[in-house]
Amino acid sequence: MKVRGIKRGQIIELVEAIDIPDGTEVSVEIDDRQLLTPEQLQRRIQEFFNSPKDQADLKDLATTIAKMEAEEREMLELYYGSRDELADGDQRPLTSFIGSAKGSFATPEDVDQFIRQERDAWES
Repeated sequence: MKVRGIKRGQIIELVEAIDIPDGTEVSVEIDDRQLLTPEQLQRRIQEFFNSPKDQADLKDLATTIAKMEAEEREMLELYYGSRDELADGDQRPLTSFIGSAKGSFATPEDVDQFIRQERDAWES
């Protein structure tokens, strides 16, 4: 069981109620990150980023991420074509496709003409 508490003098006050008998011995683990002053924390962060080993690790991480992004772009281009192909593609508005599919009509007049032809075919 893990519970949180706040130290006040020699007493640790629990943040939440727990169901254990009074007098039960407990062990306390101190989160030492909370013991750092803001200045100490800032110094630790600066030391991390100024360490040559850590900088090399960060450079390796950046290289790995760049490789993964390149692989992702390659896969997207494989399925969807390159960005250049998409940009140079057909720039017609979507409304220009109305009536262009087989069995569809571009205008109401075309529909009327088709219906007239069908009716004429029935009468003959």
